[in-house]
Amino acid sequence: MKELELNYAAYSIKGINHRRNEDRYRMLGNKSPQIKKMNRGELFAVFDGMSSAPKGPEAAQFMCDSLLKIYDKQKEKPSLQDVRNFLFEANMSINGWGSIEKTQKEMGACAGTIVWIQGETMTIFHAGDTFGVLIRNDADSDTEYQLLNTEHAMGDTLNNYFGIGASIDIEIRSVTIDDGDIVILFSDGIIKAMSLQTIAAKTREWIGNSSEYAVKKLCSLAQSLGSNDDITAVLIECV
Repeated sequence: MKELELNYAAYSIKGINHRRNEDRYRMLGNKSPQIKKMNRGELFAVFDGMSSAPKGPEAAQFMCDSLLKIYDKQKEKPSLQDVRNFLFEANMSINGWGSIEKTQKEMGACAGTIVWIQGETMTIFHAGDTFGVLIRNDADSDTEYQLLNTEHAMGDTLNNYFGIGASIDIEIRSVTIDDGDIVILFSDGIIKAMSLQTIAAKTREWIGNSSEYAVKKLCSLAQSLGSNDDITAVLIECV
């Protein structure tokens, strides 16, 4: 199995109208000697706490923390089903926080997109209205991209998310990646300000500087274009 070297970075901006940033992200990559030594792949995620849930940010953080189970030294290397089970169990725990008084709305809820990279194989786990985009090195145009997930919403209402409980449908798919490919995970604060084609084109334009530069510029552009939501992105470059 070919091992890809990954450069990665993240950036997050609190929404103008939000009291606190409800987004969270996690980067568990081989820049960490402990992660590299365990040889369990590299894992990246963006979670967006739902504003309608009083504990939306806490739910996003809880999901981030649950990802550490993949690197539990007391357990064998997990399978895809194991990772799916970790996410499902975290979702059930959040659901157990209860609902808002006199309503059926959960106290905690969040959207999330997670990628687990093992060699040339990247597996995506997803629920909600966060996004994952793959920009191929050999694409025919600067605006070409591959959307890695579907948006689980009916109008402005999410119908699938972490915290919903037993009915959650965690979307799972695997793709092959190669040298020069770029992966971006982001909250909907970015897509509210620009198209996926623009995201792909701007990322290609800026990635030559560094992954840190590109992800910061992307988030800052979304804010300058009028997005009032929390804005978060994780960028992964295969080098």
